[in-house]
Amino acid sequence: MLRVQLQTARPWIARGTWALIDQILFAGANFLLNVLLARLLPPVEFGAFSVALAVFFLVATLHSSVLSDPMLALGSSDFEKDFGRYLRKILRWHGVVMAAVTGIFLVVALGFELAGSVPMATAFAGLSFSTPFVLLAWLMRRACHASLEPRMAAVGSATYLAILIPGALFLNLRGWLSLWNAYVLLGAASIGAAAVIGFGLPRLWRWLAVAIPDGEFAEKHWHFARWALGNNVMMWAVGNVPGLLLPLWADLQTLAALRALQMLFLPVYHVVPTICWTVVLPVLARSQGTSRARRILHVGMALTLVMPVAYGVAVVALSRPIMEGLYAGRYAADARWLWLLIAASAVSSVLELLTVSLRAAKLVDKSFWAYAAGAAAVALLTTSLLPVSSFLAVIGGPMAANVLTSVLLARMLYPTLVSTRCAKVRCRPSVAGTGASRRADRERQETG
Repeated sequence: MLRVQLQTARPWIARGTWALIDQILFAGANFLLNVLLARLLPPVEFGAFSVALAVFFLVATLHSSVLSDPMLALGSSDFEKDFGRYLRKILRWHGVVMAAVTGIFLVVALGFELAGSVPMATAFAGLSFSTPFVLLAWLMRRACHASLEPRMAAVGSATYLAILIPGALFLNLRGWLSLWNAYVLLGAASIGAAAVIGFGLPRLWRWLAVAIPDGEFAEKHWHFARWALGNNVMMWAVGNVPGLLLPLWADLQTLAALRALQMLFLPVYHVVPTICWTVVLPVLARSQGTSRARRILHVGMALTLVMPVAYGVAVVALSRPIMEGLYAGRYAADARWLWLLIAASAVSSVLELLTVSLRAAKLVDKSFWAYAAGAAAVALLTTSLLPVSSFLAVIGGPMAANVLTSVLLARMLYPTLVSTRCAKVRCRPSVAGTGASRRADRERQETG
């Protein structure tokens, strides 16, 4: 029995390993680039890069909500057999959305240029060039996971890393590293990653040759996407509203210190969501209506708690050499807040798993108000805590809001798992009543 279970689990373990490698390579490349830019660019240019990065995250949130998230959920279930036609439609939508985003960024860049803010103009001009290619690479990687080919996603991420980091070091060696060239490099690395994934999946070209999806595909996709969009925007607000409010109470030095500490936990915020979305989501989507769904959720819950806590404890233990190596000793005095960041990352990981579970159960339309409650709570908590402590407000406020959202999501999710389990056993009596039912059956048999 155990051997059969191991044989059944082996393909999923392999896919999970490749998904983890994929995210480590991709997130590691971005993390290293951020560190290099923080050390090598002038502070004004890196500040402009950070502001533009926050705007990019908003665009990426909208892009994922409209395209990637529905693809991961529906491509692994409803459209599994017609995934090629489904992917073609998504790629066309990507082109339309990115054309609009590029135009908006160019207008914003022009506005900053006319206002005399050259670094901000350069940052948004760079976004207009790199964003379509970066999000295309994200989309192609997720298409690999939706089609259960995470190995090719890892190959694409390795290509991205091989272009991005050596390219940045080469530009710095030649004295060519600048804000604009950093965006050009991001776009080039993303093009390379998307091309490698495309050529590495021969089925992709056969898929693209099939007719465009019919209205049924679009209807199901947009039904899922419109609720995912609202949920993700609310989640973005929880993570970014405190940072937007911080300059009203604190100086840029405090903002820089907070950003430096948060960067240490970027691996957790990249790896855990990747595991949830690319491994847990397809498995849960296929397990809906069976008793496996509850077990998968419990195992995932344990993993999403252990991983950030173990990582955070290691960061705290090595905080002195880490601060020296990455930031040349800067921000070491603020390392005491790392413990709060551990708790915040653990809560965020649990929320990510619950979010994925609701997507797999097609309950995305019911979770919007939980995220809205979290967004309202973070605005209230942040404005209340900022006069007391900037770090407590920006870290503790979102953490408390995420706890509230997690509790609300769990109350929505667990009744569906209980009903699924009940349906699996044909709604047997509860444990308390099982003995009485058996005695009654024996009495009927004896009297009969």
